[in-house]
Amino acid sequence: MAIKAAIGLILLAASLLAKPCSAQDAGIDARQLTQRRLFHLEVQGTHPSDPAVPRTGKAFAIGPRLLIAARHVIGKDSDWKPDTSARDEVARVIPQLMRRISLTTVNSFAGGVSFSPKSDQVFVVPPYGEGLDAIVLSATELDVGSPFRLSFCDIAKGKKYTAVLTEGNPTSVNALGAPVAVSVIARGYSPGEFGSLFAFDVEAGQTFSKSPDGNDGAPILDAEGHVIAMTSAIVSADVKTTILATPLSMQIPGASPLVARIAGVEGQEAVQCSLSKTVRTIYDRIASQFNWSVEAVRGTDGILEKVVITYDDPTTEEPTPRVKILPQFFGFTMDVFDSAQFIPDTRPPDDQYLVNTPVDGTTKRYEFAGLRQIGLNNFSRASTAGNQRCTRARCGITGVRIHIFPQLKERLSSEVVDENLYLRNPITRNIPWAVR
Repeated sequence: MAIKAAIGLILLAASLLAKPCSAQDAGIDARQLTQRRLFHLEVQGTHPSDPAVPRTGKAFAIGPRLLIAARHVIGKDSDWKPDTSARDEVARVIPQLMRRISLTTVNSFAGGVSFSPKSDQVFVVPPYGEGLDAIVLSATELDVGSPFRLSFCDIAKGKKYTAVLTEGNPTSVNALGAPVAVSVIARGYSPGEFGSLFAFDVEAGQTFSKSPDGNDGAPILDAEGHVIAMTSAIVSADVKTTILATPLSMQIPGASPLVARIAGVEGQEAVQCSLSKTVRTIYDRIASQFNWSVEAVRGTDGILEKVVITYDDPTTEEPTPRVKILPQFFGFTMDVFDSAQFIPDTRPPDDQYLVNTPVDGTTKRYEFAGLRQIGLNNFSRASTAGNQRCTRARCGITGVRIHIFPQLKERLSSEVVDENLYLRNPITRNIPWAVR
């Protein structure tokens, strides 16, 4: 059974892609794409040695109040003087800096460009790591209704992507009124030249501002409109222009809790190629598409003797090598119980599992016998433990929960399979203990 994570690439809303861009032939309407979710970023404050020149860049929304920006634009804590006017109670907990971060976006392009009021209730979300340019911001006053979607998928060398930049002076907020979609081709890493930044070559004939300031923090999109990287610098030499970018991946500090805070919307995943999506995809395919069935084989008295497990996988004729099950029994072992309880199995953990191969080596059918005796032994031990006894007519086993662990053929993440390639999250089926 060949099991692979089916990473579905989901298109952005057609309204974002339908209208051709007037400045670039990149297939994306940059105005609709950037409205109310790409922001002009300005950082003002006081340097330890002299007054600071305001820093400018871009930030893009990834949640209603979460954004990603370039760390070098925000600056290290040591770039800014401590704010000695902050309350002592606050300064003891979180050092305050003489730095103010503000954000502005385009509210509408209809009838002329209109900008949002400047929002300066912004703080940096820790942690942030040295050597990585991406940083997460939280803006408490924002409520972005349609944020960008992220992708943690690998960037494919030679493939086309789209950088969202501006035609005008990018250090001015007015440049947001003239966004452009710039077609770029992924070149790859060149550590000796660009360190940890990923190089994208701009295709010839693209019109945009190549200013070294003001573009940093702008998103780079894949063909489906998901943000795959963030612009960190633009390098121009002769007629060739290169965008140096920070790929978005689980290397971003705090990525795991960050992903947990980004909600998906109907018809879209929050993050492409994230581990949580991979695990869920594999589990959903095994549990749902394969149609696992559990047939109870009973004795003449109607009590469960064994189970026969089958599954249907239309993608392959070859059965999974082994299936392991863990039977858990429920019932009444003491008079004090008003509802059926889990009956503990006191045997060593490894002895509680039953493992089997396909019945004839080729069919997707697995038989597990001896369940009657296992259940009765568990009940006997539980009903005679301690001073309590079960004397009522209802005493006994009422049901069995079968946890099914297929063994996969390929090595996947340890989050998905254990060291013996058994699925960690079981498929579960409930069956009655006896049928009268």
